[in-house]
Amino acid sequence: MPVTFRILPSQYLIYLRYHGILAAEDNIRVLGEIVAHPDFRKGMRALVDLTGIDGWDPDYLAVMRFGAREAEVHDDPARPTVVVCLAPNDETRRIAQIVNRTWEGSGRKVAVTVDTEPEALAVLGIGLPSIAAMLQSA
Repeated sequence: MPVTFRILPSQYLIYLRYHGILAAEDNIRVLGEIVAHPDFRKGMRALVDLTGIDGWDPDYLAVMRFGAREAEVHDDPARPTVVVCLAPNDETRRIAQIVNRTWEGSGRKVAVTVDTEPEALAVLGIGLPSIAAMLQSA
């Protein structure tokens, strides 16, 4: 599967790492795995690492299904969900923009797209220099 995840309960964070060709159906499948994980809590922040993406399958209907499923997983009426996309190039920024549009206007998701790991961690308030350091400290 071109996506892996790790839940970091101490950071109240889901880290998702993508590689290869991104397909919305893979996202829907991994969201099911995340919800089934014993450390999952609704409203957890997400760090979406798109640095390993080579391209994507532009199935817009599947993207809409993903957005609906993502709302089920992340939406916490008590507070907006923060999703930080690490998208270091034009292709990954386009993908992040399309995915983040699924909740546009809802006020329930705060989506931020950044170019570098330090930026991503700073937005999340994680005082570590890299994702590797974050994963090691968890």
